[in-house]
Amino acid sequence: MELETCTFAYCQRPEMIEVETDVLLIGGGMANCGAAYEAVRWATPKGLKVT
Repeated sequence: MELETCTFAYCQRPEMIEVETDVLLIGGGMANCGAAYEAVRWATPKGLKVT
């Protein structure tokens, strides 16, 4: 018996959004919160965008 390939035809495709940024922080928790706080503190005066 051959398995069928799932094409996810029943799901809508997610909306694609393009964001331009200089610093991208991914994750959660206290480490990322601290990194975000420091990144914004140092990047904002230099005109860098933190996401």
